[in-house]
Amino acid sequence: MKNIHLFYFSPTHTTKRAVQGIGQGVGVEVIEHDLTFACDSDEEFNLGENDIAIVGVPVYAGRVPEIAANILKRVHGNNTLAVAVVVYGNRAFEDALLELKNILKENGFSVIAGGAFIGEHSYTKKVGTKRPDNNDIEIAINFGKKIDELVKEGNYKKDIDVKFGVEVGVQPHTKDYLESVIKKYPFDFVIASSHAIDRVDLAFGEIQAGRTKDEVHNLYFEYVLQNIEKYNEFNVYGHIDFVTRYGGEKFRGLDYKKHFDIIDVILKKLIEKGKGIEVNTSGYRYREDRFYPCTDILKRYYELGGAILTIGSDSHIKDYMTMDFDRVYDFLESIGVKYISSFDKMQPSFKKIK
Repeated sequence: MKNIHLFYFSPTHTTKRAVQGIGQGVGVEVIEHDLTFACDSDEEFNLGENDIAIVGVPVYAGRVPEIAANILKRVHGNNTLAVAVVVYGNRAFEDALLELKNILKENGFSVIAGGAFIGEHSYTKKVGTKRPDNNDIEIAINFGKKIDELVKEGNYKKDIDVKFGVEVGVQPHTKDYLESVIKKYPFDFVIASSHAIDRVDLAFGEIQAGRTKDEVHNLYFEYVLQNIEKYNEFNVYGHIDFVTRYGGEKFRGLDYKKHFDIIDVILKKLIEKGKGIEVNTSGYRYREDRFYPCTDILKRYYELGGAILTIGSDSHIKDYMTMDFDRVYDFLESIGVKYISSFDKMQPSFKKIK
């Protein structure tokens, strides 16, 4: 096994505990470097190809703290394997993990894994109280065991490719604001989606009140079309018919034939603009027993020449990540689709399904 170095910046000791847990899971003696008070030091750390660095920092306002980022400039790798770890106060770690990965890459490390762990919030003990707790540490230890397996088997990719993506809930009146925000950041991938009609969220029930199912669905597709016509700064349109999720049983299920004309206009407009659609598997979790969009829409998109398809699960929690993806692959193959898409710097690439 390679030499394991633990680096952590941990003023409240939560990051230290998470990183030590990972080190414990790796199962060999480790070399610890506490960087918390290293801001006044000139010490340089130089690691080689026979070392592994597990590097942990807390998250402040969704970022790597500037003081920690500056200290890490003195931690150097030489094609050295690394694991990036961030600890956040039970709100969100935002782009801190990506930022840490990029810092390590710039310093000569090849990042093979990353993780985000919860710690008690540094401003109040009422948030993330006493975290990481025993369960968190057990998760960290198991993460360390997986890293050990990866390294021993050589079953890893040097320098994991972390993409920077976002889903934006679009409405006609938000175009200028949202597109200006998107242009400010180096996104690889942007999903546009419709969650509201005329500024009213579909989940509130107001849109459905006094309307039939077909009226609500048609109104929804009219708004989707408006958004597609107005917006340009996106790659795919997400869960394009998930309006059926809301309003209760009365509004469940899509009668594709009744809305064929407007759906066709939507699909043709997406293809004309070089945009794709997301195949979202969450319909199975929401008891609709289907993808969003339905298989009829997917078939029609492919018949019209649509080629950009991505797959999502609306995961929200880790247990739902990639859930039911195999169903999508099997269905797409059954209708002749051979490739799915991913994006880098907003440009699509195509990967064979199998």
